[in-house]
This record gives sequence, structure tokens and C-alpha cells, in this order.
Amino acid sequence: MQILGLLRRITEGIGVLLFIAMFAGFAAQVVSRYVFNRPVVWSNDVILLAFIWWFTWAAAFVVRSRDHIAFGAVLPAKVRKVAAGIAVALCVLGFVRTLPGTVDYVRFMFGQTTGALEVPIGFIFFGFIFFNIAAPIQLVLGLREPRGEPPQEFVE
Repeated sequence: MQILGLLRRITEGIGVLLFIAMFAGFAAQVVSRYVFNRPVVWSNDVILLAFIWWFTWAAAFVVRSRDHIAFGAVLPAKVRKVAAGIAVALCVLGFVRTLPGTVDYVRFMFGQTTGALEVPIGFIFFGFIFFNIAAPIQLVLGLREPRGEPPQEFVE
């Protein structure tokens, strides 16, 4: 269990570093444009790369299934479990179905580069492949997590 805690802290740390990189690119652009009146072009590439990797990384590895916004129906516990299983199965099917197209698109985008830093755009969008693989795994693992009961004011 200590290894899982360490891995969780590492994944959260990577997310924090990506956010810091995004913010640093934004701050560099603001300062260079409005303080020195000399905008920099590289910051757009840094912001784009860090933002896409930050949110796909966080969605894939950091945010747990129970932390997402969810619709909680007032149903008996057994019905909720069945409904959750059906919803997860449909989502997993959707992720599996879109994975080949995502991989194909990312592979295609490796032929394009960003304007300033000339980073392959496929590298920027590669985070979507991680997300497309990790999200269904998170959903399936989320079925094992205990679900909270609806607030008492909604229970008959």
C-alpha cells in the first residue's frame, strides 16, 4: 500500500509540474507583452503543451472516479449498482471504440509541428492516448469504490 501512495504522490506531482509550466508560460507572455512590450511566441507552444498534458494527465491518473461530478439518482442500492455497471460498460465501450481513431490522429499529427518551438503536434496530443486507455480502467476500478448514500432529505 505504501507503493500505491507513493505512485499517487508522484502522479499528483507531475500534474502540479505541468500546471506550473502552463502558468509560467502564461506569466512570461504577460510580462513580456505588457512590461517589456515585446511579446514572445514560444509561450503559446508551452501553454498548449502543458495544458493538454495537464488535463489529460489529471483526468487519467489523478482524479478518482468518485471525485468526478456525477448524477445521483434516488434509487434502491441494487438498482444503482446495476445502473452504474451499465453506464460504466457503455463508457468503456465508447473509449475502446474511439481508441484506434485517437491513435491514428495522434500518429498523423506527428507530421505537423508547432509554430515557435517546432514540437511535433502529435507529442502534444499524445496525452489523449493515455487518457483513452486510463479512463476506462479508472471507471471499472471505480465500481469497486463504495458509493455514498443519497442525503436523507432525498430518501423517502
